[in-house]
Formats: sequence, structure tokens, C-alpha cells
Amino acid sequence: MGKRIQASIAIDAYRVIVEKYQRDTSRKLAGCTHRDLVKMLGEARYTRYDESTAMRLLKLAKKLNEEYAGRVSGIRDASIDSAEFQTRLQAFEGIGPKTVEIFMRDAQQVLF
Repeated sequence: MGKRIQASIAIDAYRVIVEKYQRDTSRKLAGCTHRDLVKMLGEARYTRYDESTAMRLLKLAKKLNEEYAGRVSGIRDASIDSAEFQTRLQAFEGIGPKTVEIFMRDAQQVLF
């Protein structure tokens, strides 16, 4: 939701990738090829940033898998507080302050 794209298209992309193709974990996502993800994003009409988004999703999944056992809770467990958690989130390519703000607005009470 941090990209400059219509929220409805971002939601559709989530539904296509996660619900239709069952790529609901970082491990499953990392098992996709770049071309697979571009196709899925295209199905959701997410065409403006499809190539770069596919590449970024693969990098995000790889980093999450390698550094945090494929779990957002792994980021939380490695963080001493909410501020460190946010810093760790921003270490992921393409995740900046606005994306962290959006994420934290919805997830902070669950995580901390």
C-alpha cells in the first residue's frame, strides 16, 4: 500500500497472489520466478510497476527468509522496541517511512 497505485489495485494484487495462487508465505513467494509475479500482478491490473514490484517482492521475501526465518514476528523478536522494529522494517529495500507508518498504524497493537 506504500506505492503510488490505486488501493483497489493493490488489494486485487494481494488477492491474486495470496488467495488465487496461494503464495501466502515469504517462502512460497520466494519460490516464484520474476515472470510468475509479473503475470500475477498483471492479472490484478497492477501494470504500472509490475516489473519493479516483482523484483522487490522477491528481494523482500529473500531477506525475510534469510534474516528472520520468514516471519514478521522474527523482526519483532529481534527488536528491543517499536523504534528498532521500524528501523529494521526500513532496512528492507523499497520500504520507507510512509510504508512503515501505514504498517504500524494497523499492526503496532498486535506486535507490541
